[in-house]
Amino acid sequence: VALENARLFDETQRRTRETAALAEVGRDISSTLDLPTVMDRIAHHAKILLNATSSAIFLPDAGGQSYRAIVAVGAIAQAIQSTVIKAGVGIIGNLVQSGRAEFINNTQADPRAILIAGTERKENERLMVAPLLAGQTVKGVMAVWRTPGEPFGDSELEFLVGLSLQATVAIENARLFAESQQRAAELATVNTVSQQLAGKLDLAALLELVGEQIRTVFKADVAYVALLDRASGIINFPYQYGDKLVPLKYGEGLTSRIIQSGKPLIINREKDRLSLDLGPKVFGRQALSYLGVPILVGGSCQGAISVQSTQTEGVYDADDERLLSTIAANVGVALQNARLFNETKEALEQQTATAEVLRVISGSVADTAPVFENILDSCRRLFATEQLAVMLLREDGRVYPAAWRGSAFDGLVRDVGSMPVETTFTGQSIRERRTIHATQADAAAFANPDVRKLAEAVGPYTAVYSPMIWEWRGIGTICLLR
Repeated sequence: VALENARLFDETQRRTRETAALAEVGRDISSTLDLPTVMDRIAHHAKILLNATSSAIFLPDAGGQSYRAIVAVGAIAQAIQSTVIKAGVGIIGNLVQSGRAEFINNTQADPRAILIAGTERKENERLMVAPLLAGQTVKGVMAVWRTPGEPFGDSELEFLVGLSLQATVAIENARLFAESQQRAAELATVNTVSQQLAGKLDLAALLELVGEQIRTVFKADVAYVALLDRASGIINFPYQYGDKLVPLKYGEGLTSRIIQSGKPLIINREKDRLSLDLGPKVFGRQALSYLGVPILVGGSCQGAISVQSTQTEGVYDADDERLLSTIAANVGVALQNARLFNETKEALEQQTATAEVLRVISGSVADTAPVFENILDSCRRLFATEQLAVMLLREDGRVYPAAWRGSAFDGLVRDVGSMPVETTFTGQSIRERRTIHATQADAAAFANPDVRKLAEAVGPYTAVYSPMIWEWRGIGTICLLR
């Protein structure tokens, strides 16, 4: 018992020290954006609390295939600072490549081991490594050496992984800060656009504002904002300055190329125009200089902004690309805000309609008529249609409108009344337990002659039938027509 108590006491003390260290690192991260300072403190915590002889944190060079120490402390710190870790080479390089944390309690016995230049081989050298992971991406790696000393254990590896997570946070904070500093200068140029976009939730007004601004800033005689409708595969041009441009099929033209690649495109020379199939005419005029950038919304490319000159070659450069990309980023945020606003408004309308239906249900237990009327009122508002009905299935297997609005259902009630469920879209919706989307063409080909007759009388339309299920038994549908 005494031995167990002593073990638990030591473990509690160790956990307390580790927790305190992680908390202190967290405070360091929140108090400064100087990456070397934070990394130095993390490396010192790792060395002290893990009884290590040396510790280091490696960050990738450009390209991410080699890593150098941003900080190294301990007996072999100078040699560590001079070494280069290559992905897939050596113990550390292999663990960087795999993204796996591991300890090796005898590096000489490990076939992956290579000697760090400027150090000597030592017996019972211990090494513990934890990659710095942001999701699945390796941002760097931490390593601690212990020579000599007790073998590393699972609890110590767990602590090193905790420190590596803190180091990853510090790296991401520093990266984001550096990027924000760089972009601050760019955003200053488009501050007017940003301010005017803020709070604009009307899509047409938003795009008109952006279009006029880019045309002025870039002195373009051709400009457009293009948005992709992925459902139809059509690129529309809600803003365009110059000769009228008709909607474009996705996959055609430079606009499609920008949306597909998600990358900016500059064309300034004749040979580039020909090699990229710009064509002899854009908006009915020869485009001598072309700049287009993608509009990213939530990480997905939803469109493109382009400015063009029909007067001069070589008009656009990297600075113009950066500036237009900054504007496009603001447009993406504004489009996202508009979408979120519309979704929130729509969700609120749906919740309000549902609450109203539930209120009517609770006050009309014995009479379904008020409930059906309220459902129709809610659907009319939410779906913007005047043609809708609640279809019920009778015990005799026939379907009829229990409540309805619109001339189409007036005709159905007057001329047909009820129909066999198996020959109706209501029957299909109930059988398949899903919402059915139908068109006039679908109805015209349907086996029920009454449905075909109604389709011909109504004219072109589309409809949805959503099943009403009670205790696994279909009792009808809610039907909407446009």
